[in-house]
Amino acid sequence: MSHVQGGTQNYTHKGRFCGGGSHNRSNVGDRRNSRHNASIFSVGIAMALRSVLVGALLVTLIAVVALGPRWLLSDRAGKVESQNVCDPTLEACVLSTADGHWQVRLEPVAGESRRLRLTVRAPEPLAGLTAILRGESMYLGEYPIRLAAADGDTTWQASFTVPVCTLDPRMLWRVYLYQGAGAGSELRASSKLVFRDPADK
Repeated sequence: MSHVQGGTQNYTHKGRFCGGGSHNRSNVGDRRNSRHNASIFSVGIAMALRSVLVGALLVTLIAVVALGPRWLLSDRAGKVESQNVCDPTLEACVLSTADGHWQVRLEPVAGESRRLRLTVRAPEPLAGLTAILRGESMYLGEYPIRLAAADGDTTWQASFTVPVCTLDPRMLWRVYLYQGAGAGSELRASSKLVFRDPADK
């Protein structure tokens, strides 16, 4: 009996020892699972942050594309309006030059939308006169306007259609005058001729 009990005790002791080994392996597995879960959690956070950053970047780019041109136009328009300018659609602008005083007027052509008549009175007879229309708040190229003598060689006139700007419905335009035959030389005056199409006011 004592031998059997001893054998039983030895077996029980071994069984407890094996049970202890099984418990250790279980702890190791739990630690591995914990690390795996933590790794998955970290990857999930990183992906979420990346999605948020990408979304914020896209929103910023869309805002810049949509509002950037408008902001630039309004900023430049404000700078132009704060300078010494004359609007020939509102009054006859007087330009002071070394040769004397010039008068410039822009008036709507009756019955024709966006069409204006340009009248320039020079202080002395001219061999020729050309006007160049350029965008002041946004550059859209150059539009030459060839004037013809209307009263001797001191009064010159021409009619033209104001270009349409889809980006800025209240586009500012500037008139440059060139006197003389051919391309002529630019008229250096004390004020700038800047206007909006009366149809856009």
